[in-house]
Amino acid sequence: MADTFYGWTPPDVDAALFNDSNCGVAAQWLSAYINSRYNDTDLSDPPLMATYQYISALVPSGGELPTFGQVAQWLADGSANSTLYEAMVQFPYAYCPAEMCEKLVWDGDGDLAGVGVMVVYYLAAVFSTLYFVLISADQFEPFRTFEYHHRRWNWFVAAFHETVQAFLDTGLLFCIAMLIASVYRHGSSRMHPDKSHSIYQLTNATYIGIFTIFPPMLLQIVSPNRRRRRIRAFLWLIAVVLAVVLTALYYSLETNADKVLNLLDRESAVSDFIWELNCEPLDLRDGLDDALITALVILVVNFLPWAYHIFVPRKVRHSIRERSCIGRLNTTKPGRHGRDWWKYVLTIVRTTDGAICCLMMWALLGLFTKYRSAVLSVMGPENANTEWSFAQVFALATWVPVAIDLCTIYIYGAKEGLEGKVSENFKVVANDNNDRKSSGGGGGGGIDGPNDVDYSNLDPYQIVPAQNKSAATSHYDAVSNDTQMQYVGSGGQFTDGQYNNGVFSSNDNSNNSNNMVPYSGNTSYDTTHYGAGGAGNVVGQFAPQQYAPQQFAPQQFAPQQFTPQYDQSMTKEPMEEVQLMGQYVQPMQAEQPIQQVQQVHQVQQVQQVPPEQYRSNTVSSVQTHSSGQSTQPVTYEYMHQDPAAMHGGVQQ
Repeated sequence: MADTFYGWTPPDVDAALFNDSNCGVAAQWLSAYINSRYNDTDLSDPPLMATYQYISALVPSGGELPTFGQVAQWLADGSANSTLYEAMVQFPYAYCPAEMCEKLVWDGDGDLAGVGVMVVYYLAAVFSTLYFVLISADQFEPFRTFEYHHRRWNWFVAAFHETVQAFLDTGLLFCIAMLIASVYRHGSSRMHPDKSHSIYQLTNATYIGIFTIFPPMLLQIVSPNRRRRRIRAFLWLIAVVLAVVLTALYYSLETNADKVLNLLDRESAVSDFIWELNCEPLDLRDGLDDALITALVILVVNFLPWAYHIFVPRKVRHSIRERSCIGRLNTTKPGRHGRDWWKYVLTIVRTTDGAICCLMMWALLGLFTKYRSAVLSVMGPENANTEWSFAQVFALATWVPVAIDLCTIYIYGAKEGLEGKVSENFKVVANDNNDRKSSGGGGGGGIDGPNDVDYSNLDPYQIVPAQNKSAATSHYDAVSNDTQMQYVGSGGQFTDGQYNNGVFSSNDNSNNSNNMVPYSGNTSYDTTHYGAGGAGNVVGQFAPQQYAPQQFAPQQFAPQQFTPQYDQSMTKEPMEEVQLMGQYVQPMQAEQPIQQVQQVHQVQQVQQVPPEQYRSNTVSSVQTHSSGQSTQPVTYEYMHQDPAAMHGGVQQ
């Protein structure tokens, strides 16, 4: 005799209406029951209403419908060993997968697949692509034959050149943060399997963690020699280590079934188990795994040169380079097979590599977007993937500083835009050594730049200490940009140790006496700015062709041009940088002796002077020391020599 519950007899399993029309209520009941088990409320607060609706739908035509109390008594006393109860559980699970996935109480992954973070991913991809395309295009100097368009282009692309470092640092820190969070999620799933760590969430963590490496890598490719290289190399080392650990943790799930079962064999993982078995878009999951492997191969290829430069000592690298065909190729004269050709090849290779990384980045993001859309279509409308959270809104602020800097520099120009980011103790000056610097407010700095800039080979603008605006000016400069100039006393003393890296000190033995009067400090000498006139007794610094007679035209020594070049005054205040004939020169430091040249008239007759030399009292000076003034005649040498009479720049 069948059991009765307050006079109601449950229907027989074979007669119950387990059909498609009841899939909705069946899925709703099972989802509510699983949720009560997950929250440990299945005994204190069972899903009575969902159970009443489900059983009422199963009663066949002509059968007795139960009351709410009868269903409650059946659920409490008769469901434990009931075949009807087992059939009620199996029916939605086996025959109603779509309704089951839709009704399943499952949070998804709002932290990594929410609306806000998806916007952050797309902003990173769009900005990094824009930076890569524009800076890469600028290497080939577009519009160079059209002056107006070239200036406009330089002004526009300057905003990207001058903000790429900030964007790179921000993207790299964002990447490291995502990798740390992803590794932590994997580690927590191993250490605390009782918590909710679905395979879906672990897949998202791995995939997004690897994706975030590509935007900063794209920026690094187009700015390989920017400042703070050691700090950035350390950050890249952290990112590489985290990426390796994350990849190992993810693929250990596929090779170790016990770890997967450990994640699913718990009360709180019933929803995850049902999702993985019935709801997960497996074809897209396989596509994610294939894309992940491809991305890892590209990352390894790009990390190998980085590891070579970081871990191989510089002496070993130089030795390998000198012995290789590349090293010999890079030291030959410019031409089709010389230095210019090799730099062009490196530029093409780097641009191609960046294009591959860019395509891989968009492939990863596009595939993940499709995977997320497939998950959303299977899930119900109420899930964390479609909801905004505080963290998602906060994440949108990641790229706001980059956008502000980009707009500021574009509107106000590179110089003014960068000066707005430093305190009043510093100012921004143009880096004239950068041949890619744009005219009129910004520009260049391609991949390959000059190597003689002290701390920033490629930046068109540099930050230097600000100078007192009321201070007197001081400069040594000359007229010609093609030759070099030194000032020496008769028999002036210059040796290798006194002239090094553009800074020299000298002894003045004026009047041909043995009384050596040392200068009280080093005098800065910028070899790229000082021009016309040769100097004797300079050891091995300049090539003979720099002293060719044809370079010393009379008009270069006209008094109205030549006299102002050597005008100095002494002040105890700091010297400020001045612009003379379109060139910036280094400031003199306070408390140093200053030479004040008064007249240079005789040099007008330079063409009539014999080629050996001319050193009659062409220049008179006042030698000023910090203790006072003393007038001493000083003879300056202006060498008018045949290149054949020179050897390595040394007077013979």
